[in-house]
Amino acid sequence: MEYVQKSFGQGNTLVYAWFAAMHTRVDIALWTNDNHNKQERSNDSPSDLSHSVFLPTIVANIQQEVKRVETFANRFDPDSELSRINRMAFEQPVTVSEELFALLTECMTYTPLTLGYFDITINSFNGFKQGIHNITTDPLNRTIRFLHPDVQLDLSGYIKGYVLRAIRNMLEQEGISNALVNMGNSSILALGNHPHGEGWKISLPVPASTDKTTLLNTPASFGETKASKEPGTSGEAYETNDFLLLNECLSTSGNRPDRPWPVLNPSTHEATQRSAPVSARTTDPALGEVLSTALYLAEEEDYLYLNQIVMGTGGPLKSVLT
Repeated sequence: MEYVQKSFGQGNTLVYAWFAAMHTRVDIALWTNDNHNKQERSNDSPSDLSHSVFLPTIVANIQQEVKRVETFANRFDPDSELSRINRMAFEQPVTVSEELFALLTECMTYTPLTLGYFDITINSFNGFKQGIHNITTDPLNRTIRFLHPDVQLDLSGYIKGYVLRAIRNMLEQEGISNALVNMGNSSILALGNHPHGEGWKISLPVPASTDKTTLLNTPASFGETKASKEPGTSGEAYETNDFLLLNECLSTSGNRPDRPWPVLNPSTHEATQRSAPVSARTTDPALGEVLSTALYLAEEEDYLYLNQIVMGTGGPLKSVLT
């Protein structure tokens, strides 16, 4: 982990850190005001020491948590718990740790909720399409069993949101109310405010040809659109949508417009060729991962259903940008 720390204003301290994890780069910005913190703490509290002293330690703890989750959830690591399940669950029921069992159970509930567009068995062997229906679990004994030899589990479309959920809880326990955590530009958590303004300004590049009628449930204050050209692209015009995240999360599926990432459709097991990404702004980063994937893959009639009916008015899905 590398970081820089800077003091500014009256009692303000900012730490910016970065490290590699989960096959991407993780960037973290935390800032706090020690004068404000001292006013909120009792004089005899052991936490009277300034937050600025502990900000690098908090970031190091975040890195440790990311690595911990990666250790059991990385299907590419033959020693991970997920890999052990993938190797053994067709032969016999596999006992699963409490945390991973709860995580897998949650993920499997999202498949029918998203009309099958979110599916953690999408990378099963030989293009097997019915993986999610060939899994049995035993909550009492906390075991999982595959009913077909091709079934494989893959949490890559969910795990970054799961980690961001854990990071948010860690920051709240530490009393850090202003933070931005960016995992590979596709999964972002924003708490509180930037040191010099309200919320955190986020920019999303999208092709100028994107049909803006697919912008759903977007508040009027969503942001402004600016014409620009992304460096390194084929020359297609892009528009940058700038808006604020305030105690919210942003999950993007499809990667950057100039570097499309092949996302497989569970119903066809073919790569989706949609050029523009889909971003979901939510209050829950894990659910945001599910929704951005489902909405990126969804047909038009299902897109409306997922956005407006499943989540409901006032639900965790706050807006969608395509």
